[in-house]
Amino acid sequence: MSGDKKFCSIGDEEIDKIEQLTTVRSGFSLSGFQQPVIQKRVWQYISNKQQSLGNGTGIISREPSEAASWLYPGETQLFRDIMFWKYIIEKPAIAFTDAEPSKILFFDCPTGEEYYSWEILRQSLFNDLVTNIHITTQLKSSAALIMRKQTVFRKVSSLPALLQNLEKKINVLEYLVQKNNQWYLDTPDKFEPEITICDCINPFPSGSFNTVFCRNRLMYYREPVSKIILSNLFRAIVPGGYFLAGTHDNYVHISEAGFRAENQELGIYKKPA
Repeated sequence: MSGDKKFCSIGDEEIDKIEQLTTVRSGFSLSGFQQPVIQKRVWQYISNKQQSLGNGTGIISREPSEAASWLYPGETQLFRDIMFWKYIIEKPAIAFTDAEPSKILFFDCPTGEEYYSWEILRQSLFNDLVTNIHITTQLKSSAALIMRKQTVFRKVSSLPALLQNLEKKINVLEYLVQKNNQWYLDTPDKFEPEITICDCINPFPSGSFNTVFCRNRLMYYREPVSKIILSNLFRAIVPGGYFLAGTHDNYVHISEAGFRAENQELGIYKKPA
């Protein structure tokens, strides 16, 4: 049986059981998601390891990064939407502001790819910038993956050509290392964000952040949950701060939360001053 067939063969009973077991193992509820994507990926992970649901011992591997790699396959590409990144480096006040103190939140960032893309640009183009970085992710395995810098990056060979679109000198391979035919981050002393487990519902204090990255994450949540998240993030952003969404996120819900589009095509919104 192929991996795809295993992925598709999961039924409602297995989804419910995986949801219960994952909640017990991780402390995070998956019930707010619009689609059972994570549950299916856990099922694929278990199937490929030829484990059974049993008492749930196979849900989270002893090596958290291994499980996280299965939970988020294909979610480790640097510099997605290159025109988005071009826009924000041309307008550094959005995400490279020198306002003091400047704080940026990467919300629900499962493998850290948005942060790593931002950090590579910061070190390449805005090296004197000092910013407090906060990353939230939903599973302990994902937090371990980011903290240990064990994210595997794909499509690395095409990055140098892709980054030429930024019209800036960026040597991306300076920040990566190849091991066993896979690419990893290679800046052990520079990448030190604050990483926490987030249940996505509890709000941050008002005015906590100048900028929030939440790109193509809201689409995974059911509409009521997505709206609660947007309301909480709107309150957490300082007046005049930025909310950076994805092109697949619902711009109507974002506008209803109070944000105003600066560039809707790229998913760039601003909280009124």
